[in-house]
Amino acid sequence: DERIITPGQPNFNYCTNEVKNSKYNLFTFLPLNLYEQFRRPLNRYFLLVSVLQFIPIIAPVSPVSTLLPLGLAFLLTAIKEGYDDVQRHRADKVA
Repeated sequence: DERIITPGQPNFNYCTNEVKNSKYNLFTFLPLNLYEQFRRPLNRYFLLVSVLQFIPIIAPVSPVSTLLPLGLAFLLTAIKEGYDDVQRHRADKVA
């Protein structure tokens, strides 16, 4: 099978050499980011502790005292990941 290449004219029968370094898009950011965060065993542990705080007989303190730091940590991580991914999208457009 012979392949003829003509300079300046793209051949759409073959794939491009385009590289995409970004992880997320607008629709997949939240689910994939939560998945990435809950892959870490320590985050799952803190979520379990937070859920157990809602059982009054087990928890001597308010559930907010555990959920607020966990939510704040997730939010900061999501903001950092979002910023990094926007930078990757920009770099992909330039290259």
